[in-house]
Amino acid sequence: MRKIDENLIQACIEGKTEIIKVLIDSGADVDARDEEGHTGLMRACQCGHSEVADVLVHHGADVNLVGPEGCTALSLAIEKGDQDTIALLKAKQKTTSCRCGDNKS
Repeated sequence: MRKIDENLIQACIEGKTEIIKVLIDSGADVDARDEEGHTGLMRACQCGHSEVADVLVHHGADVNLVGPEGCTALSLAIEKGDQDTIALLKAKQKTTSCRCGDNKS
């Protein structure tokens, strides 16, 4: 993985929106995956960073990607209970089925 993509995912975990914008403008891949197979969007949803999720989606992050154990960004947002992100992802997602754990949409 490129260092810029690693930095993007770490910024998503930490909720550093302005750094994320700079990294994306500098060529970071918004759909890059970490060593566990999560994208920055998945990590942002997992950590409850709705503003980060919004930035990533508006910069073209694929909301339909599936991560480890079948998790999606939406299923992780549902687990976190982040209503703003849930609404954003449902509006962009091709399907609203949850594929992680026992969650149902």
